[in-house]
Amino acid sequence: MKNQRVDDKFLERWRYSPADRTLNTVSLGMFNLTAVISSKQEIAFSVRAPVNGSRRNKVVGYFRPNFFGTAEAVKAGQKQIDAWRAEERGERPVLAASEVPRLKELPAIYVKARKDGEPDACPNSRGVPKGWERYEFMFPKVYAPLWDMKVNLIQRHHLVGAHKTYLEKRKRETGKVPHTTVRFTFNAVKPMLVFAQLRYGMALDALMRVNHVGPEEEKRQRILLPREWQMIAPALDGMYKDVGLLPRFLLATACRLSMATTMRWRDLSTINAGKPDELMVWCVPAENMKQGLAAMFPIVGESLRLIELLRAMAGGKPAKDAFVFPENVRSAWDNNADRWQKAVFEASGTKGWQRHDLRRTTATLLEFVGADEKTVKRLLAHTDKDTGSTKVYLSLKGNVEALTKLAVQLRKVHALYADMEAGRASGELQRLHAELNTNHELRQWMHGKGVDFDGLLEVEERDQPAPSNVTPIRGRK
Repeated sequence: MKNQRVDDKFLERWRYSPADRTLNTVSLGMFNLTAVISSKQEIAFSVRAPVNGSRRNKVVGYFRPNFFGTAEAVKAGQKQIDAWRAEERGERPVLAASEVPRLKELPAIYVKARKDGEPDACPNSRGVPKGWERYEFMFPKVYAPLWDMKVNLIQRHHLVGAHKTYLEKRKRETGKVPHTTVRFTFNAVKPMLVFAQLRYGMALDALMRVNHVGPEEEKRQRILLPREWQMIAPALDGMYKDVGLLPRFLLATACRLSMATTMRWRDLSTINAGKPDELMVWCVPAENMKQGLAAMFPIVGESLRLIELLRAMAGGKPAKDAFVFPENVRSAWDNNADRWQKAVFEASGTKGWQRHDLRRTTATLLEFVGADEKTVKRLLAHTDKDTGSTKVYLSLKGNVEALTKLAVQLRKVHALYADMEAGRASGELQRLHAELNTNHELRQWMHGKGVDFDGLLEVEERDQPAPSNVTPIRGRK
């Protein structure tokens, strides 16, 4: 929005424009500091700058009249720019030892900072985080070895070691390994540890690639095996109130859970309408993407079937602003995704896989059927400096040729899923079996988990006859 003086009075009058989205972003006139208004009338201040060869974008606060306005946003933006410049120079905050709290003192400091509305602690809300009492109870249990450590001395291996120690202790005491408890606890306190990075100089890489399992399991490229999908698919079909539709959509598109639950009918459109190469595309707004950049993805095969099913469930002509997935489905997965994953485990008799494995499986099979690296990158919408994975974010930006190419490859992947689910084995599926059979890393990981690799790899023949062009795969004797 040009030639517009942006101050607190303007922001109070500002309203979201669905007709022209360029009107929903204004510049504050300093170091790429902008204000963005959402359809919920929420105004966020964000700052953008190049840092170490990559472009960073961070929300530094949310507009709250008489509490956090343009003046506070400018100060917060300048503070963030200074922090990025210090990072480029390799500098970290230097504090006296007496100023740095121990880990056991950090929760109280963090909660007070949130109540006071400090941007480092609460960029989008004030007060105590939801469910904090539960995690405040679990935090000292999981991180007992670090409890008396100064927060600026905590490294990544300390966090991973604490997780591993707690898991081993609980396994000795109860015979069970509470992976979910550790993951919930870490995800809940991670914003607090980010606060420690900003405030007290905790190592910048301390939270990178930290999860609820040991480092040896982080190296595993997790995918669903053919036999696993044959067991999981009917379990999803049997989940009540259509909650099973969402995991199927994740597998068909390789999208993230947050992208699917925020998808609206207005985000779906058709290109080349009425022509042989007609294609439905999903235009994902920037605010729904992890990297903050808009992208487009094809809706074909299984994902198209699911979209048409959801359209019929919505009465055939849903409102453009309505969510594609019904509210009960979105709430179920957004509020307690692990509960529903446990339900799939129990109903299917499978274990050890995660929701993100659906995304990895589709990406892996996309490469298997002949998609080049550029096509896989487009589907994943990744940004990564590691040479061994996707390196740059690639949005399609209306590139019809690229969309069509990706659609062709996705149809091949969906055909593989259909063969797995129906108990058929085409030549492609047999070739996949052969490649998985030679994957020694996968075999070793499955053996360590006590899982029968061959039993999960084989696709059992269903009662229905196989088509004439495919051969059923029978279990080994």
